[in-house]
Amino acid sequence: QFFSFSINTVICFDDLERKSDKLSLKDIMGFIENISLNSTVFILLNEDAIKEAEYYKDFINYKEKIIDYEYELTDVSDQMCNSVLSYSSLKKEYKNEMIRVFQLHKQSNYRILIKIERLVQGILNELKDLNISIVSLCSSVIIEEHSENVTINENIYKENDIKVSIFILREKIKAYLKTNELNFEDFNSVLNPTSHENSEDNKLNKQLIDYIDKMEYVFLKDDEYLKEIYSNIVGFIENHSNISFDVKLIMDLCMLTKSYGTQYESILNVDLEKVDERFINLIEFSISEMNILYFAIGLCSELQKKVQNFATKYLIS
Repeated sequence: QFFSFSINTVICFDDLERKSDKLSLKDIMGFIENISLNSTVFILLNEDAIKEAEYYKDFINYKEKIIDYEYELTDVSDQMCNSVLSYSSLKKEYKNEMIRVFQLHKQSNYRILIKIERLVQGILNELKDLNISIVSLCSSVIIEEHSENVTINENIYKENDIKVSIFILREKIKAYLKTNELNFEDFNSVLNPTSHENSEDNKLNKQLIDYIDKMEYVFLKDDEYLKEIYSNIVGFIENHSNISFDVKLIMDLCMLTKSYGTQYESILNVDLEKVDERFINLIEFSISEMNILYFAIGLCSELQKKVQNFATKYLIS
């Protein structure tokens, strides 16, 4: 009964590369050849995924014998991407940005596009609004996490002129994908950045901001660039150990330096413990210099100690 199809019947065999090991390719292709006598058959597969398989040579032989026409999908169209996201209630500008990043990195798995949409929607559920920069960042994180051998194009960040702690926010989004827990104040601080009024009047704090910007992009550069920037930062904190900095800026730079130092220890060839110690001392000194502010607003010194202890624990963790 199964073989009594009319000539107008169309049958699709999808994801042939995922066939069970219990089914031989010979039996599958023989079955397809039989039913194709009375119907039209489509075979859909990712041929690259079976090139290392033992049965690949057999597949090539059978393909030449029983397949009349062969089509290769090489481009992902805007139309198809929009169709995949048609269910979403996100703004059109958000969808367009997700599609742009998706296509920029030559992605063809539409499930990744759906994962991007879910992440953006999940964050948007907690916030009133998102800017395009955050949509770009979310898209790049999903692609990095779910695609093999993908290096995120630096233009994603440059084109949108992201003026945030990219590295820190990027790592927090990655953690969110695993734990489903995220401090959404991190995003609010990005959407409504503080002006760092004191920093604008302070050349040294401006230097910190410049180092933070450079370190956020350092994973896109080569080893020599990393060593140069890292050396400059270490030299900077050594030469300014008695300067009171903007505490948030110095802590952000410390997190970046500590993270890259651990990741690229063999390349940098530095004593990471000493670097951490200098940063902690610098942060503690910057906090201690805020005593006059605490007294001015009527706060007791106990609060200052709690802030100092928190900063130290935060860095160690």
